[in-house]
Amino acid sequence: MAIPSIKVTLDTRQSRISRDRIATLINAKYWGKRFISNGYIDPITNTALLCPAPRLPNWNTTGTGIYNRLKKSDYTLTSAKWVDANDRFTGDTYLKGIDPSGNPGEAVFTKVQQPRNGGMYLQWHAANSAADDWVQMECGWSNGTTADSVLSLRFFSSGEVEVYENQVYQQSYTLSGNDGVPQQIASTFTDVCIIPFRKKELLLFSNRGGGFSHVIESIDESVDDPTILAPLKFWWYVPQGAAQVQCAPIQYPTSGYVTGVKSFFRDAPAVSEVATSFVYGDLNGGGAVATLTDPDNPATAFIPNGTNKVARVKVALTGNGISSPNIYGVHSFFPTQNDYTNSTQSLELLPYVTKASLDVPDSPGDLRLTLELKKPQELNDTGSGSKQLKYISNRPIKIIVDSQPARDLIDGLTDAPSYVRKIDDTTDRITIECRDRWKIFEHYMFSDPVPLDGMNLSEAFKFLLKTAGLAISEYDVDAIAFMLPTVQDPKQGEFSVLIEVGDTIADWLTKLKETFYATLFIGFVPRADGIKFVVKKPESLPTVASIILYKTVADAKAYLAGFGANDKLFPRYEFRTYSQHVLEPEANDIWVSGVDLRTGRPIVSHKVDSASQDPTLAPNARPANWLGEIRKYGLVEPDITTQAACNQATYKLFDKLTPVRTIAEFDSDMLFKSDGSPVWRGDAIWLDTIGGFRVTSLSIEFRREPNTTNEWYWRPSKYTCQFDSNITQPSPPTPSPAP
Repeated sequence: MAIPSIKVTLDTRQSRISRDRIATLINAKYWGKRFISNGYIDPITNTALLCPAPRLPNWNTTGTGIYNRLKKSDYTLTSAKWVDANDRFTGDTYLKGIDPSGNPGEAVFTKVQQPRNGGMYLQWHAANSAADDWVQMECGWSNGTTADSVLSLRFFSSGEVEVYENQVYQQSYTLSGNDGVPQQIASTFTDVCIIPFRKKELLLFSNRGGGFSHVIESIDESVDDPTILAPLKFWWYVPQGAAQVQCAPIQYPTSGYVTGVKSFFRDAPAVSEVATSFVYGDLNGGGAVATLTDPDNPATAFIPNGTNKVARVKVALTGNGISSPNIYGVHSFFPTQNDYTNSTQSLELLPYVTKASLDVPDSPGDLRLTLELKKPQELNDTGSGSKQLKYISNRPIKIIVDSQPARDLIDGLTDAPSYVRKIDDTTDRITIECRDRWKIFEHYMFSDPVPLDGMNLSEAFKFLLKTAGLAISEYDVDAIAFMLPTVQDPKQGEFSVLIEVGDTIADWLTKLKETFYATLFIGFVPRADGIKFVVKKPESLPTVASIILYKTVADAKAYLAGFGANDKLFPRYEFRTYSQHVLEPEANDIWVSGVDLRTGRPIVSHKVDSASQDPTLAPNARPANWLGEIRKYGLVEPDITTQAACNQATYKLFDKLTPVRTIAEFDSDMLFKSDGSPVWRGDAIWLDTIGGFRVTSLSIEFRREPNTTNEWYWRPSKYTCQFDSNITQPSPPTPSPAP
């Protein structure tokens, strides 16, 4: 069996980004007012939703269908001194007290439970209160009495509103639009729309110009469809003054749309390009589909034609009539376009290589292949025309191992060349350092903000890799269900997880891993099916060793001779040196802090390994990661905006930082798996009589390569790996058929 040779080719065919993505982002600040149909932008948080019926024009002329108001027959009443009173038209119904005081003095309950997460409309006449500050109205949800209310509100004549959860005071707000300053409400009708909202909020807006969004902190927003309000009866109570109240369960049209302001693209999308749109918010049982339209006619689609740079985002909303999607942003974009580098003048470098070394450290972005080349002028002039070897950088380069079949080792890019001039071309040297395609990630800079809100972690990784120009066949991303937060600051146009202008893809690949899933394995890996960028959970990494190494050639021969291996291959299954050391746990007390953008309050998660900390344990009772002291690690991250995200970060950091690790190093030949691909970071191996290990880094020197007349080669290699008790020995222990 021939020893596999290595082929090093410069200026190969490689995919590169030829045109950047073209994008527009609509946030809460950039909803348009010109084109809207059955849609509504709430005045408190600037969130788009289907228009609540009390804010539709027909509310002022119609009292049936979605505009229906509650009547006396819809309430449970103890007093006979209530009557229906129609105001502007039949169906514009108020419940009015006919007691001499105008107020029978009872809390009025609906006969039936209101729909789960259903909103309520309430309007009352505010008597003249002069300068007094007294309660004008109370309301809430309960199946018993007012004292059993799950959620209740108290409205004062000053415009102040108090919110209670389970009869416990939470916070005060104001109905005034005067920058939140309370303002007397007297001798006028006040109305409020009260809407369960955005998974854990209660939205209230009023004809008085103000309102609020109250966060119910006890609700777990990580639940897909949390209950903000259970099916309960609604009640209201006018404690003093004449009672004249209109009440209605809020209903919505089942379809409508909102639009953004005009979007101006930097470049014109080409003919037939198709835009992708992400909608951010809580669908709340409905739907929201965003498209690009003509800026002056939302009924006409935007047509990419190579010159058109102006469009408008349209969001079509659908609902079930009793709830609405809550949308706080839209990201529409045309993806990056790719082309291929010219390979008509590719150069074979191996005959000119005098030194070559490969370093693959324990990080996804630091691979380095260093090549020293002789006769640079001769190499430069090979073929037709100058290849500009001394000047041009960022050239595509590919290293292939001809392991029958051939396997790609590196598909990378060169850094700037280094030239040393000596006596003549035979003694001159040029050195080229090469990277893998992580270099592209480092240099791709976002020109527009991009939200990742609501994506699961897999989708976020895939979005970044696609943006970098990788084809679907060039990455392998595990399914990771964890959802990135969707919490934002009302009215500020903020997103929870936002790529900022100037950030790079490398920044965010690293950030997603380090912040939300610290134990992930990421990076380019040469495999039998090609070089892939992989994103793998620890449990997805292989647990059956891909190769067995032995302490001596004799041991290798004793084990492998019966499986068809020849004498030339036995030395390649020997580890010539071995050393190991133990790394202390980095921490046993993990703290992670974020911030809830809605409230501005900190979010904290904490996980501790008490056995590792306990100094009183006897030596024979101590766990392997015992430190006998508190050793803290803290992460403060503003992109952590929910308790679920904070907990996720904490648990993954705990898994990464608290174990004790046994690290081993050994020298051997360059190692290959049975499928012909090289042993790499993340691969499982087995060292005879020692156990299973996971490779964390490697370095290889290519001292001599085989050729057609001489199979002798020399590739001294050093592998660093971590002991892993989950790795098992392959059965049967057959040698790799290729290298």
